[in-house]
Amino acid sequence: MQATLTSFANLIVLTLGYWLLELTIHQEALTKFLDWAGVQATRLKTLLIVAPLIVLSPVWTWANVPEFQTIRFAAIFVSAFLTWKATTKDIDPVFGDSQSLERFALFAAVIGIWWSPACVLIAAFLLTTPFALWEHHSTLPMRVLLAISAFLFTAWGASLFATPILSDSSILWFFVLTIQISHYLITALAKIWLGPKWYSWALDNRLHHLAATSYSWGWGRFLPWSTWSRGIRFLRVAEKPMQIGAFAIELLSPLALLHPLLGIGFCLGWSAFHLGVFAVSGLLFWDWILTDLAIAAALVMLPEAVTAQIFSPFSVFISLIFMALLPLRHKLWKPMPLGWWDTPFTQRMHWVAIGESGTRYGIYNNFMCPNERLYGKVHACFLAPVAGMTYHLGEVWKHDLRDALRAAGPDLEKLNQVRERYGVLPRSPELETNHLNYLRKFFHAVNQGQRKRVLPSWLSWLKAPGDQVFYWGELPAFTGQEKVRQVSLHYREEYFDGQRLCRILDECVVKLDIDSSAETLACQPEPSPKQIDDLLLGLANGKIIDLPNFGDGYVHGNDGHPRVGNSTIEHAQPQNSSG
Repeated sequence: MQATLTSFANLIVLTLGYWLLELTIHQEALTKFLDWAGVQATRLKTLLIVAPLIVLSPVWTWANVPEFQTIRFAAIFVSAFLTWKATTKDIDPVFGDSQSLERFALFAAVIGIWWSPACVLIAAFLLTTPFALWEHHSTLPMRVLLAISAFLFTAWGASLFATPILSDSSILWFFVLTIQISHYLITALAKIWLGPKWYSWALDNRLHHLAATSYSWGWGRFLPWSTWSRGIRFLRVAEKPMQIGAFAIELLSPLALLHPLLGIGFCLGWSAFHLGVFAVSGLLFWDWILTDLAIAAALVMLPEAVTAQIFSPFSVFISLIFMALLPLRHKLWKPMPLGWWDTPFTQRMHWVAIGESGTRYGIYNNFMCPNERLYGKVHACFLAPVAGMTYHLGEVWKHDLRDALRAAGPDLEKLNQVRERYGVLPRSPELETNHLNYLRKFFHAVNQGQRKRVLPSWLSWLKAPGDQVFYWGELPAFTGQEKVRQVSLHYREEYFDGQRLCRILDECVVKLDIDSSAETLACQPEPSPKQIDDLLLGLANGKIIDLPNFGDGYVHGNDGHPRVGNSTIEHAQPQNSSG
């Protein structure tokens, strides 16, 4: 970014282009307009939106795009792995829409990117509608793809008027790096907000608790506890320097715009950071890793004359101003503030299948794809028999709650005293009924042989990875070995006492017979993970979390697909209980 009028004009034009595509694609303004116009058929709406781009594609070529080889590489790479993720998800056997035509169209759009920039916009639209890929782990690559689309769209428009605007790609890569930096900087700010001092998280968090609670949740259970606990003991010694390093690579992220080597180095560092998070917790940000690596590769490919315009102290300053004015104030895009305290206490619902043979199986979240992420988090929290004090993997956002849980130890009476003060008990009869009906219909459909997997079994290894890798537990995993006659839900609380996981509570909350009566049941699609997050965080404000003044926007603003989910979630009512 240079201190010239042309650079500022480029930034303004690209920002407006991004905003326009954010409105029309991500927020689905075009689709909503067609709804208003009376167009009901989903495929017809899709055709009406992409048809003009298809018509333009033969004449809209890469020939007039500056540094097109690098931009085309990034567009193909990012859209290809997002397409892999979208098109290899399982089919929901309850509703049965295989979306075969849409999958084919998305593949065709990605291939077409080689010849025409118009196909980048087609891919971005299809990944949004109908594949709903604006979920937390995909938001960074989706925003990068949207930024590339905005540049191609605005640069093409500028070329029609022979203006010097967007005559090179430097502003695109400044914009992409700013998007990327904002996603890491906000996590550092979230850790600062945890308090009581700005550096408290780096020194006072206990990362080894996360390794223990992730084992309780279902990660690492392919190893015996005796082996996994050795890793926990190592983390207990090494956690402070690791936390300081993680905090630094996030807080100092704006320096990535200072020099090309720093930009590449930060991208590689962020990728390594995500691999470390995965090793400890089972949380796999593989699409962020690939995005970081794609940006690093693009920076290597760019000519020196372009990188000289991207990187400078002035670029760092302008990027900080831009983020402070827009994304950090929920404008243009909204990076999520990922910061919490790790505690030794977990509260989770577990799903168990009983086969016709009487064998008990664990129903793990990978089998529940396309709702893999939902079942890997805190789904069915509305069925918990006691109030919740922690979130996913034992996370909390208040240091006094963290300290109270640490002090209580694996003592149910003391934990109940903490529960009385901090616990929240979300209840929603609508969500409860819908979830139980969905489970009965889901497993009845599986019993009847309803198609679930997109890929044949011999190609199942080609399915894209999930992001909540909690695929193991005390029971063998259910993979469809036999028909299911009953599904039960078990609520469990476990506490890591420094040596072992102590089972505090284990209660079967419901048993469901799986039979033909499920065919008569009505249900809606399962809620999105973000809707469950919004439910819990909205109820927990002042209990397990104190949101800053602007935090309400993060709780109630859906950062995922705006038109997905069950509206009955709005009826959930909070209750407080000591259990």
